[in-house]
Amino acid sequence: MKSIEDFKNIFEIEKFRGHQEKIISHAMEGNNSLVLMPTGGGKSLCYQAPIFLQDKLGIIISPLISLMKDQVDGLREKGICAHFLNSSLEYQEKKVVFNDIVSGDCKYLYVAPETALKLSFINFVKTLDLSLIAIDESHCISKWGHQFRPEYQDLGKLTQHFPKTPIMALTATANIETRKDIISSLQIMDAKIFLTSFDRPNIYLEFEKKVNESNQLMTYLAKNFSEGRGIIYCLSRKRVEMFGQFLKGKGYEVKSYHAGMGALKREEIQDWFAEDSGRIVVATVAFGMGIDVSDIRFVCHMDLPKNIESYYQEIGRAGRDGKPSLAKAFYSRRDRALLMNMASSGDNSLYHREIHGVNQLYGIAQSFQCKRKLLLQAFDERYSEVNHRCCDTCDSSREGIDATVMAFELLYLIIKSPRKRSLKDWREFICDKKMFKDLTKKYKNPGHCIEEVIFQLMTLGYLGTCENGNLGALAENFEDDFRLFI
Repeated sequence: MKSIEDFKNIFEIEKFRGHQEKIISHAMEGNNSLVLMPTGGGKSLCYQAPIFLQDKLGIIISPLISLMKDQVDGLREKGICAHFLNSSLEYQEKKVVFNDIVSGDCKYLYVAPETALKLSFINFVKTLDLSLIAIDESHCISKWGHQFRPEYQDLGKLTQHFPKTPIMALTATANIETRKDIISSLQIMDAKIFLTSFDRPNIYLEFEKKVNESNQLMTYLAKNFSEGRGIIYCLSRKRVEMFGQFLKGKGYEVKSYHAGMGALKREEIQDWFAEDSGRIVVATVAFGMGIDVSDIRFVCHMDLPKNIESYYQEIGRAGRDGKPSLAKAFYSRRDRALLMNMASSGDNSLYHREIHGVNQLYGIAQSFQCKRKLLLQAFDERYSEVNHRCCDTCDSSREGIDATVMAFELLYLIIKSPRKRSLKDWREFICDKKMFKDLTKKYKNPGHCIEEVIFQLMTLGYLGTCENGNLGALAENFEDDFRLFI
């Protein structure tokens, strides 16, 4: 059996970070696990090490061809035989892969979920000695996750086919609901959860209301983009093309990217982006997964992302080299309305949960509290450090309207009311009764005032949305130092 020192030498690492060593030992003892680690935190080492150390074939399930290719290329550069199996391979290429597996030369095999579930593939793998089945980007399994992939849902069948092989699910973003769903779907109820801090202290968080978004973007780039690379996300293909052309006209080295392009064109743009610094890609969320570029200095959203998990996943592509980087998001009430519209055209069973996700992130954008604290709280992590280069709130002297008393009374009203209501119903009820007039009169639209308080209570974890869309209290008592501003 190969040694830890052999692994460290070949993979060029001095020591393991965080929970890496515990995760590796846990897998080598034959145990299941769910590994939550931020982008750039070293997830791949967690499954690469136990495969290497046991010198037996490991199956890694990955959602994208580009992700597989990057990982395989990296292993081959280290002199390790690794392969991937997916639809991009010709018959003769597949034959080489299977020959290397049977001979025992190949220890790392990357496959798409569709391949992993084929009975012919399962029967073939059953004839081999397996060290581990790793499921990367495992948030794709969960309907509550932000990048749900239906083909991931059946991966629990692998537990039945390979009951003695440890399963390791890995992801950079999963709240409590998503974690439960991953474990349940994979049928690994005994899995130990390894949770690494979600905090990326080198990424500065900033939100700004849209006024004149083109001018705002130019001001932002002139001030913040002098080195490295950048990604600008837009909600639609039309806006991607619009901002791509706009920035090109301003002299920036930029390309547009969206799912409407052919696979070869998208790959060409990814390669172009990775080749040199000083480049910007304007894209829909189709761009990013599998982009292994360390010097992305900023990630900018021209529209509000659809939930906190999506936002966190996307900004996590910045600053993987550990150097100071920026996460900027421009937002508006129109963004929120558009996202709600998009949710209504999807799966009805997920509608209210998706709307809650939109409102939570809108609450963070509007909040007068530390953005980092609120973001980490969404992943059930407490942040108490004082860091004045943390987010726009911590650096700002702006003053809001103190709505603490209204928040107390509103939460109490929702808890005690015999009739359950949705956000919209509560807004209309309070407006009709002319409640909280001291605060609502400060808004042109009193309903907006009520919504702002509810969004903040959602963001802070005091209010949730039930499956039928009604608001419900998640906590009945406020923290001692609770204050709320709008």
